[in-house]
Amino acid sequence: MAKKMSLDDFLYSKGVDAPFSDYIFDKLRSNRQIRTARGKKRFEAACEKHRVEYAEKRQKAIDEYYSLVENGEIVQKTRLEITVEKANGHPDNESTQAARRILAKRGIDWRTGKPFGNNAENRKRSSLLNYGKGLSKGNEEGV
Repeated sequence: MAKKMSLDDFLYSKGVDAPFSDYIFDKLRSNRQIRTARGKKRFEAACEKHRVEYAEKRQKAIDEYYSLVENGEIVQKTRLEITVEKANGHPDNESTQAARRILAKRGIDWRTGKPFGNNAENRKRSSLLNYGKGLSKGNEEGV
């Protein structure tokens, strides 16, 4: 069975999820080496070397992901699955709130990832969503 995984998840599992390395942040703090011109040049050379290595490692992981997708060992998550996953995050996060709004506008329950049913609560929720569009029970054209 193929494993469902997004590119971001795969890169995270390989440790290269950020588009840039945090190497410089670790080395910059209390670094006495950069006080002199020679030390600064050596530090910049080391940072550049690490940046190139990280970029190559990240690109290699991206290429590996797409080759695994082509071979069928990994199945890419759909946009809906990614949005539902984000909507189930911490409720204080803005990205979680935004994902929930997106799913609500599309008529999808963020808890289950399935379309709203026909029960009374879901009809009420749907009418509340349509309120912002100018739609109501008697006004289906949105005029």
